[in-house]
Parts: sequence; structure tokens; C-alpha cells
Amino acid sequence: MNDLIPNTVSVIVINVMFTIPSAIFTEAFLSFIGIGLAEPQASLGVLINGGYRVLRMYPHVLIFPGNCYRTDYGMLQYSGRRTS
Repeated sequence: MNDLIPNTVSVIVINVMFTIPSAIFTEAFLSFIGIGLAEPQASLGVLINGGYRVLRMYPHVLIFPGNCYRTDYGMLQYSGRRTS
């Protein structure tokens, strides 16, 4: 048992680090196309969709949520690769 737990912890951590970005991407994509969360709820997909609708007048409304999404996704992917 003492050998089993330390060897499985790294596998579980790596699996979680690659599963979370996938879940974030799926939720944001479904919210962006209108299948996921509705407008009053806060979601990266909802915020990006709102920014996409007013892109010509207010480009910062799309840029800030897009950068947050990119930073979250990239950070979790990078930390998952560094752990493995």
C-alpha cells in the first residue's frame, strides 16, 4: 500500500490537469453556440458570444473574456505538461 499511493497520485494529478481544460473548452463552446448556459448566468462562452455580437463597436468586450479563456486554458495545459 505504501508503494501504491505515491505512484498513483502523479497519474491522478496529470489526468485532472488535462481534464479541466477540456471541460472548460466544452462549456465555453456550448455556451457560445447557445446550447449551454443562458444569458443571465456568467460563463466564458456567454461573455465571448456577447462580445462577438458587438465586435465592431466595442472590441474590448470580446478581447477581455477571450484573453481570460486563453490564459486559463494555456495555464492548465502548461502545468499539466510540466507535471508529466
